Amino acid sequence: MTLAGGLFDHRNVELDVVTDGRSALETLAANPRAYALVILAYDLPEITGPDCIRFIRKMLARLPLLVLIENPAPEHLDELAAQGISGGQILEKPATPESLADRVGKMLRL
Repeated sequence: MTLAGGLFDHRNVELDVVTDGRSALETLAANPRAYALVILAYDLPEITGPDCIRFIRKMLARLPLLVLIENPAPEHLDELAAQGISGGQILEKPATPESLADRVGKMLRL
């Protein structure tokens, strides 16, 4: 799967892509030190984004997270804030490939 239209190709970034919350947590748990950043959708199937965040915070409290959310309601933003997710860690969907690459680059200091 191509993420952000290949914008990461020149930045020496490897990506693992999964399609649901359960797979995200299983992939992360299998090799937690392999990841510098987790990007997840708020509305993931199987296990929701907020539930994934709770599990990730228990496993790897300092791992940076970027949450993609469509039409964020105030209560969704409040829920994320209560889990330590600030505005700089939230990107509204649909995000452009450039805005996603820019945010990831800033979070990883690329």
